[in-house]
Amino acid sequence: MFITLIALTSLPAAWATAPLSTSRAEDLEHERLIQVIRAAGREATAREGVPGVAIVVRKAGKSLANEAFGSTGSGPVDTETRFEIGSLARQFTAAAVLQLAATGKLGLDDPLVKHLPAFPTAQGSPSIRELLASRSGVPGWPALLAKHPEAASREFDEAGFLALFADVPFAFAPGAGHSLDTLGYPLLALTVEKVAGTAYPEWISTMVIEPAGLESTGLCPPTERPAGYAADCREISGQRDVEVSLPGAPRSATRRFCATAADVARWQEALFGGLLLDEASQKLLLAPSGSGKGPDEHGAAVHTVKLDGLVRHAHSGGTSGFRVVAAWYPSAELSIAVLANCATAEVDRIEEEVARVALGLPPSRGEFPLSPAEVERLPGTYQLATTRLRVFTQDGHLWFEEPGRSAIHLRSRGRGEFALEGERDTRLVFDLEGERAAWFTLIRSGAMSRAIRVD
Repeated sequence: MFITLIALTSLPAAWATAPLSTSRAEDLEHERLIQVIRAAGREATAREGVPGVAIVVRKAGKSLANEAFGSTGSGPVDTETRFEIGSLARQFTAAAVLQLAATGKLGLDDPLVKHLPAFPTAQGSPSIRELLASRSGVPGWPALLAKHPEAASREFDEAGFLALFADVPFAFAPGAGHSLDTLGYPLLALTVEKVAGTAYPEWISTMVIEPAGLESTGLCPPTERPAGYAADCREISGQRDVEVSLPGAPRSATRRFCATAADVARWQEALFGGLLLDEASQKLLLAPSGSGKGPDEHGAAVHTVKLDGLVRHAHSGGTSGFRVVAAWYPSAELSIAVLANCATAEVDRIEEEVARVALGLPPSRGEFPLSPAEVERLPGTYQLATTRLRVFTQDGHLWFEEPGRSAIHLRSRGRGEFALEGERDTRLVFDLEGERAAWFTLIRSGAMSRAIRVD
């Protein structure tokens, strides 16, 4: 859909009515995509209290949008700002495990204790496959810290860390359930280290991050965030997360990764596009437990669902101070990344809204209520060639009037886009910049034209 990329400033001030050619349709859809991204980013930072947001869209290996909004805590967010990516880093570990499995260096059905013999087995010994699929039953950080609060302020060696699991109840027997609240992936990170014979960060950097072409991804600074890194909203307010520290190499299993939004979007292309994993390993990534039957599947740090019938592979997560969602739509070779430095950010809603525009899908709801801002900025008189058109509000709705025709109700599709009641293939797309809309684009009967405000 988006092959020709253009800057907004390069669009003509007015378009005469003409057949809606492929290039003009692409221009309009790209312009619409940029406008929706900017509206969503500004809304999150200006109205919803999120300090900063970065949004990137890529299609078939090319960038469609790379937008940044708000503050890092010490300066503005820009396209090079690195955010903590939280549990998305589990995908790095999953890729490393599957690479090692493909070369025969470990087996997915190996018990964890084969590689970490100090892990307590009184409650069972989960397999590598069960750990990948979050079906191990291994408890999460809250359960571990509830039993061992000293872990919040002490450093442990590997043996000391593994010993913490001896008296912390499993959530369920290995293989008997599913839970994303698990320490399974830190245990897998330690396993990678053991099998590879190399410190986990070095192995991930050499075998995963660099081959994926990620230029701005790595371990986050352990203490204060220097320029170019986003501070989270909890840090800005003086609150911090609890994090268990392990000295030396084992500590790398719990260290956090930081990345730009562009790198996160590229990562989806690399992970799902065959750059890192062979076909068999990709199938295991999507369904490590071997089921792969349902429309709503949890894979190895991947959740597969459908958006209006289109398959979506995604991971949504973060920490209490950051939030990230990364999504891949294989049928369109489309990747979307939304990163924010506050856990309250509605990154999943933003991603879906952006995806629907990028994929040409209808909005999630049939009609959105007209917002007070739209009541103020959209009504007016617009000039289309020699014709005056009127947009006005009545009974809480927006109406469109052409000379010699009855007024038509405009049904909001969200973010300045409206459908005409009774005209299935007609829509108006309003300018989203400034206090008042300066123009709208009318798409009707296979033709496109732009009307400019004159009042």
